Amino acid sequence: MTKCSPIVLVLALSLLVLPAAGYADDRDGRGGDDRDRGERSDARGSRGGALDGAHGVLRFADAALYELSENACLLDKNGQCTLDPSQAVARKATSPLQGIAKLGTVLCPSAVRDTNPGTDSCTVTVSGSDNVSLVDGQGTVSGTFAVVIQLDNPVDSPELPVMSGSFAGTIDFSPIFSGTPLGFATGTLTVKSSPLALELADTTVSFSGVFRNPFAISVQGRPRRGEDAFYLVDGEPVPVKQDERAAGWPTVRFEITFN
Repeated sequence: MTKCSPIVLVLALSLLVLPAAGYADDRDGRGGDDRDRGERSDARGSRGGALDGAHGVLRFADAALYELSENACLLDKNGQCTLDPSQAVARKATSPLQGIAKLGTVLCPSAVRDTNPGTDSCTVTVSGSDNVSLVDGQGTVSGTFAVVIQLDNPVDSPELPVMSGSFAGTIDFSPIFSGTPLGFATGTLTVKSSPLALELADTTVSFSGVFRNPFAISVQGRPRRGEDAFYLVDGEPVPVKQDERAAGWPTVRFEITFN
């Protein structure tokens, strides 16, 4: 694979602004998109306009997670954080994520209907870390997760864990080198505690996933908070929906499929 200088990748990761009609196609030989045309249309909202962004993703994936914030730094060859991009060889970050998982998957067992009979999904929270090479875009990802339900305030976000566990895997952000705002992940997820579904304790499943980085179609530069942003889906820009923002900022979307 063609190598890319650390400075180039740092800029690519931190400034995902693409000129109009200049975005790259994500159909890059990784097997293509296995959704049928109807599912793709629903996910884009052309026939499923009432769906929020996360539930739209569940038409073709098992979970949709969103990066709520991020603390990141560039690492030099000694593994120390540096403010000098010319000395950087890797980028590490820690992020909280939140989203939903499809009912019937390992992250949303049918037992949750005992506490919420009408639900079709479960709320999932994640604390994740990654470390990505600025030379080839390859890296590692790991963290912990919890499935949460409402505890004492039915208006705010769910907060009572009813399942918890950990995950680990590898990630590939090399598409960023060519201006494609995508990353890919594979790994395993292990349930460590599951009070509502005891049979799932100590269960390990494999997963694959796609990171969709939000970008702007603009010739003027980075969009301000609250302005239009897009995800690249099937080679086309799809607007970031209101529920796919955190405090007004477009978020990285992580679509997970259990294998």
